[in-house]
Amino acid sequence: MILIKLRSLRPLGVIAACFLSFAMGNAVAGVPVDVDAVKGTARVLYREQWKPWKPQQGECRARMDLAGQWLFCADPLDQGVKEGFMAESHDLRGWREVTVPCGFGQCVPGTDKYSGVGWYRKEFHAPESWQGLRVCLTFEAVNNSATVWLNNQPVGQSEYAFLPFQLDITSALRCGQTNLLVVRADNRRSPAGIPYPGGWYHDGGVLRGVHMETTGMVHLDDLVVVATPGKGATVKVVVANGVSQGTSANIQVQIAEAVSGKTIASTAGSVELGAKKSSEVSLVAAAPEAVAWSPENPFLYMAKIAVTVDDRAVDATSTRFGFRTIETKGTQLLLNGKPLRILGFNRHEDTVATGLARNVEVARDDLRRMKSMGANFLRIHYPNDADTLNLCDELGMLVMAEMPAGSGSEHAGKYLAQMIARSCNHPSVISWSVSNETDEQHRRVVEWNDRNVQLARSLDPTRLAVHVSERGRWANPANHPLFTYDDVICLNGYPSELARIWQKNPAYDFQKSRQYWEQALAEIHRRYPDKPILVTEFGYPTATAMQETVDGALGAQMQGHAIEAEFGAFRAPYVCGALIWCWADHPWPKRAYKVETSPYGIFTRDRQSKGAGVEDIIARLYKGGLPVRPVTGPATNNTKETQQ
Repeated sequence: MILIKLRSLRPLGVIAACFLSFAMGNAVAGVPVDVDAVKGTARVLYREQWKPWKPQQGECRARMDLAGQWLFCADPLDQGVKEGFMAESHDLRGWREVTVPCGFGQCVPGTDKYSGVGWYRKEFHAPESWQGLRVCLTFEAVNNSATVWLNNQPVGQSEYAFLPFQLDITSALRCGQTNLLVVRADNRRSPAGIPYPGGWYHDGGVLRGVHMETTGMVHLDDLVVVATPGKGATVKVVVANGVSQGTSANIQVQIAEAVSGKTIASTAGSVELGAKKSSEVSLVAAAPEAVAWSPENPFLYMAKIAVTVDDRAVDATSTRFGFRTIETKGTQLLLNGKPLRILGFNRHEDTVATGLARNVEVARDDLRRMKSMGANFLRIHYPNDADTLNLCDELGMLVMAEMPAGSGSEHAGKYLAQMIARSCNHPSVISWSVSNETDEQHRRVVEWNDRNVQLARSLDPTRLAVHVSERGRWANPANHPLFTYDDVICLNGYPSELARIWQKNPAYDFQKSRQYWEQALAEIHRRYPDKPILVTEFGYPTATAMQETVDGALGAQMQGHAIEAEFGAFRAPYVCGALIWCWADHPWPKRAYKVETSPYGIFTRDRQSKGAGVEDIIARLYKGGLPVRPVTGPATNNTKETQQ
């Protein structure tokens, strides 16, 4: 089952157009299509000029992109509010032109490690034709927190790093005139905040897109599609009435193939709307022939919803989704009822050119390269750019989406709810992780993880809910039970690094790491015999410049040997897969190795090979795969008919 939600705080991934005006054959703009009529499948072909799927402008909604030229000023003393940085009359000497999206590190050379406040300003003209319409302003991500002014009026704020937020600016907007938009961004972190301190350098600023969009006063507020392979789709919509008198609205629904535009199902209904009220209606459409989404065949559909009042189109939207299920049966993981073994990478959304700001081209190249190496899974430490998830949907890359919260993080429940709502239209996302490597030696932290895993399941019972535990916690029997509520046991461990580098044993035999994993995984399985185990992090650091300081233990050749040896331990039937840490080097605070770039990447930060054929070793291992057991009998637990 697939659930697709469109919330007022999560407008991303939506085509703002009446479906009668859609060009049915151009659902994925700029992408050539190859349709295999014999097998009934369609796939997207990628070229260097590939453009990400984007919302299209139509009759019912107008959209204005505000990315591009802005002004920026750093505020290290945090005096901007007092000095009136948001005022139209503010002296702009000292401000500099930047191109948004743009993090602090790209706004001013040499500030990539800056922690503090930065301000952004932009003037724009709002069309006079927008008068009388509802206008919303959306930021796709401002880190870590943001306060927004329009024409010197405060219009809202956000405390959710890496997540989109939407503001109703109808009353503050000057239609037919020039407007001033000002944003105060603050990337300072606290131990109780989100994201948690440490782990990676945390660039601040307007990291992703910015746009405005209009709707009528009667408009769609929520869209949920529950789609089960071999059955059909239940479409739930929430229609909001922003006027002071009641009315009735008609809803029309089409389910179509995203690439060809071929309609496979349709339905219609109506709803009564009270003055200034919202109402929900559920509509059912049979679609027994729908093609299931999978990494091998990432077949996508489009749900198109149109609302009319008195035979007049007042709003419409569309969102992509895929038909698929995810479930566990004992120690097996099943996708669409078939055994699934996970092989993949952890990846930071970081590049040399743009830092943490969006970079679709690098994301596309990374994901295509992963697929070519035999990977089918990506773990992300924080909500990634929507277009990264769009790529995963289209390429067939499964995703674990993780909340960047430390134990005791403030607003964890609210953040988790926003993260789930924001990404729930992506069939690639099969798992929510609520934390990474928390202090589980403390009972209160175990209880915190338990609460959030249960919360994730209550918010989205159609996906897997997990947390990720590090070796120092899960390997200690005194710390258990740690995984009472998790659908899959997720473990991080680095035995080769520990023995060869930190215990200063350059003669260490990496086969001992394989033996360690085999014994440790068998013990975890003994404690939790009815749960699959996923190794969410394993790997080995490499940094040529530091070899002499650690007796040559950090060479790329050593990385390849360690990965190959440890991978051999993951063939047990209760292990559902393994993920390498990590895809590419990335900035981090000076920690263990006294360097400002994490040395664990298979590739350098600029995506160059480190030599020694490490990527070839991984491709050989991944393409060889892990053994898959046949499914016997019906699934008995944890069926996840995936919410999108």
